[in-house]
Amino acid sequence: MYSKCGSLQDACKVFHKQVQRDVVTWNVMLSGFALELQAHETFEMFIYMCQECKADSISYVHVLKLCSNMQALKEGHMILSIILENTLEQQEYINSACIAMYSKCGCLDDAYCIFERIQTRDIVTWNSLIAGFCQYDVIEHGHRTLQIFEKMRYQSCLLPDSTTNACVLKACSSINSLIQAKIMAVYVVERGFTSNKLVMNALINTYTRCGHPHDAYETFVSMPERDVITWNTMISGLAQHGLLDRASQLLQECQQEVGMLDIGSWNSLIAGYAQHGYGWKALAISNQMQLEGFLSDKYTFISTFSACANVGALFLCRIFHTCMLECNLSSDSYVTNSLIDMYGKCGSLEMAHKVFQNSSKQHVVTWNALIAGYAHNGYHEMAYELMQQMKRQGYKPDVITWNAMIAGHILHENFKEALLLYGEMLSGGMEPDDATFVSMIKTCSLTGALNTGQLVCAQVTTDSYDLNTAVCNACIEMFALCGSLRDCLLFFNQLKRRDRISWNTIIAALALHNDPGLSFSYFENMQKGGVKPDTATFTILLSACGHNGLLNGTTFSFESMKGISNVSPTKENVNCAVDVYGRAGYLVEAENILKSLLPYADVVGWTALLSNCKTYGNMEIGNRCFHHMLGADNNLHMVFNVHDRYVCML
Repeated sequence: MYSKCGSLQDACKVFHKQVQRDVVTWNVMLSGFALELQAHETFEMFIYMCQECKADSISYVHVLKLCSNMQALKEGHMILSIILENTLEQQEYINSACIAMYSKCGCLDDAYCIFERIQTRDIVTWNSLIAGFCQYDVIEHGHRTLQIFEKMRYQSCLLPDSTTNACVLKACSSINSLIQAKIMAVYVVERGFTSNKLVMNALINTYTRCGHPHDAYETFVSMPERDVITWNTMISGLAQHGLLDRASQLLQECQQEVGMLDIGSWNSLIAGYAQHGYGWKALAISNQMQLEGFLSDKYTFISTFSACANVGALFLCRIFHTCMLECNLSSDSYVTNSLIDMYGKCGSLEMAHKVFQNSSKQHVVTWNALIAGYAHNGYHEMAYELMQQMKRQGYKPDVITWNAMIAGHILHENFKEALLLYGEMLSGGMEPDDATFVSMIKTCSLTGALNTGQLVCAQVTTDSYDLNTAVCNACIEMFALCGSLRDCLLFFNQLKRRDRISWNTIIAALALHNDPGLSFSYFENMQKGGVKPDTATFTILLSACGHNGLLNGTTFSFESMKGISNVSPTKENVNCAVDVYGRAGYLVEAENILKSLLPYADVVGWTALLSNCKTYGNMEIGNRCFHHMLGADNNLHMVFNVHDRYVCML
């Protein structure tokens, strides 16, 4: 009882008073120490136990679990040797514990070797191996997890349970495979797991991580019961994808349904607003959280510091810095790094340096935060000197160090220096990452450096294990801006994975190079490929029609827009269509567009039509345009100026 209640001191007193102690008594004590992660005491107790009585499988499981939790590989090897000496290796619980121990310690090949030696495997054994591989959010391990899952389904008569399904769904998110996630979703429904919160929460998380928050929300709505994790996962997913109003609404619904909010939900919402550039809103929600009785934790402060950096509010930086000190979080390295980053972005390099010098643990990330601050504010020589100082103190700069300095040069339009730093980075043997590629591609776009851009994009296609879609989209845009439509099309056509932004980028590139016909051809291919157009797609198409005066293309775009859910014309779309119809002399049709879409019509559209009325001498429609302008815009002075310009006609 004492052991299970966490009172090990009292448990020890009772234990030492016992004259005769059997294996069950010893196991209770082992379990207590192991749960409290008291490694020295657990191993010492295990040694004494082996001297007094023979340890059983439960004893070994307790010690192996401790080795897993403490990542004590050396001790785990020792325990496994004892197990082999006592020929206990064929006991199922011991095997599962060994697999879990090696997995937690990062020795996945050893875990797999043990698994392969097991003659009879139960669901716990399979789950131990699957969980071991999926815990590392790495693409390679995600693929291995799915392979093991398929092996389990076809080589054993066992049915996956909730743990199996949750782990496999996590693997789907690791490899960013929506197709695999959809297959698993069908399996989950067919096997009756729709009321299992562990599985459904994993499915929601997978959909959001694969970039499909709407599928996640549909899953969320379909759940008969939800727990705090469900709400947190959904709110976090919506916030990460910028669906902040919906996430905020869900936070209120959570309070009504669950009765009490979890700080994780608040933190997700604050982080979402901060990450998407709504710093003041993030700070307002942080304040609301405090008013409702929640105390800020490390994650709250990290997001709050980010929000302060976004708005450049130095006075708030100092206030939240003081609050953080009062919460005794100054020794947390994540908080310290965020604090240095905040002061750096707000231009207070003196405070950033002071926090850096006072930090108890200086490591590469801490140095990077300080270097980024100097680079961001244009002190490039000092940033470079700090990197050299970092080396002298035994810290090796990583790709983030280089990215910070390159980004600083680009921010201050020192493009030549950015390219030189990139060359120095490569010559020093540092592998660029996605952020490096995006920065360099942006530099090539802004400077028109097509040859350099071609070299960078060649590295993207040859060096990356899994091509990042955002980087590939940047390459397409760069080729278009540098005037090489041929490279643009070649690069796009070789992509295996294309998202909506990829399609929009290539359609925009074709429009930029005055090839609207091919733009519409790629628009049709986009839909055939199962990618749904959005408002941005139609804005690009209508803009192309506007530049080239394509009446049929404008009509086609508007008709296509009507057939797609969640896509409504913007004011820019309406104005563009009116301009095309008006310039072609179709004044009645242009007026009908404005009248049928009054919520989206503004003074710009009516002004464009009024101008076309002057061109074609249509006083009747021109007069109606003027009256609509009076109702559409509060700036009467501007409206009457327009009237005076065309008064000769009216």
